[in-house]
Amino acid sequence: MRILGIDTVRRNEVLSYSLMSGNSPVAIIDTSLFTAEIVNHRLKITPKASQSGQADIVVRATDLAGESVTTTFRVHVAPVGNVAPTATVALNPAQPLVNSTLTATATALDGDSDPVKLTYVWKLGSTVVKTTSSTSSLTDTLNLSTISTEAAGNSITVEVTPNDGFVDGTKVTATRTIAASNSAPTATVELSPESPLVNSVLTATATTTDVNGQPVKLTYVWKVGTTEVKTTSTTTSMTDTLDLRTIGTEVAGNSITVEVTPNDGTVDGTKVTATRVLANSAPTATVALSPESPLVNSVLTATATAADVDGQPVKLIYVWKVGSTVVKTTSATANLTNTLDLSTIGTEVAGDTITVEVTPNDGLINGILVSASKTIS
Repeated sequence: MRILGIDTVRRNEVLSYSLMSGNSPVAIIDTSLFTAEIVNHRLKITPKASQSGQADIVVRATDLAGESVTTTFRVHVAPVGNVAPTATVALNPAQPLVNSTLTATATALDGDSDPVKLTYVWKLGSTVVKTTSSTSSLTDTLNLSTISTEAAGNSITVEVTPNDGFVDGTKVTATRTIAASNSAPTATVELSPESPLVNSVLTATATTTDVNGQPVKLTYVWKVGTTEVKTTSTTTSMTDTLDLRTIGTEVAGNSITVEVTPNDGTVDGTKVTATRVLANSAPTATVALSPESPLVNSVLTATATAADVDGQPVKLIYVWKVGSTVVKTTSATANLTNTLDLSTIGTEVAGDTITVEVTPNDGLINGILVSASKTIS
């Protein structure tokens, strides 16, 4: 580095240079990275073995009148075998409009594990319109509405250069072309659970895409069969729910459909749908029989419980037997108790077994039969 200077007006006025330590001139600067000295009007820097990093050198220039100025040099000493960093960059949206905000999303990698900083250079065609220098952020944006020369068909490019504090890595780029017109947004939707019951809470989970980068809102329309039962309009939420317990028309076998329509503030996208059919679970029952030791003239009482996870009303069928012979049947009753008067049947004797079988039904299917038995004393 040549640091000898001559005043261009008074050519006999020669500047002298000195290295500075604080406010004092010194002959040699000695750092942990290198030594620096001025030799024959040149700044000579000698790196030290096996050292790397950066340090500042301050040089003072003084004229014959004693007036002086200082400047600082930052010296980077790269380690032996230093590997240049690498980067990637992606640019979204895919089809920006003239008022879109473009986002560059970068990755950075350094084989030496040095911290990497990135420089983003944005160009409209070949003209630089924005530069973000030496940042650790992996994203950078360009609001096209802030530049006045953009037009449909113009290309927008972002160039990203990584630096590990010693050397630049290879520059990477991404380019988008400004779209001439708005494109409609798109959406998808899934519906869970897979086999809802009549008391389930259904959840619609949507995704949205807008190639122009416009914000998208969704309208959810829920139907039982063809009848609308709930609408959620123009929301940014990617989920919506329907509690089947809050509507009175659902039964097992009915279809529940959700229709989702995306809108980017200008146009609707194509409506998408998902459908589930309400499943039915079999009802359950229990039964107990009393008294514990009936006589031939006792009245036996069956006491049942009934449950249905779908919330369907359950009816019970009671079948009474002496041994294997049916002696009484009570069909499709909502009553949780049923009796058998042993004195009304003429075949029972001490030692016979009296059994009651109870079968629950939810109006669609039977549940598992349950039973209880007692032996006549």
